[in-house]
Amino acid sequence: MSDLVLDASLALQWFLEDETGRQYGLSVLASLSTKRAVVPILWFYEVQRPSHGLPAQADHIGSNRRISDPTKGPSH
Repeated sequence: MSDLVLDASLALQWFLEDETGRQYGLSVLASLSTKRAVVPILWFYEVQRPSHGLPAQADHIGSNRRISDPTKGPSH
């Protein structure tokens, strides 16, 4: 079971410093160390649009997916 459902606009606040509500977005990000989250399948397409210029990439892991930051190396 999940604690949160994340949408793309919230996740983009983690990377785009001028986004309105960024502090809230960062607090949600910090809470993910103790909570579980799910995202709609469309989220991966919205977050990875080339126009955003973000360093994130989607990794497929079985039926689960996670977002990783390639600048931080592999995550487990």
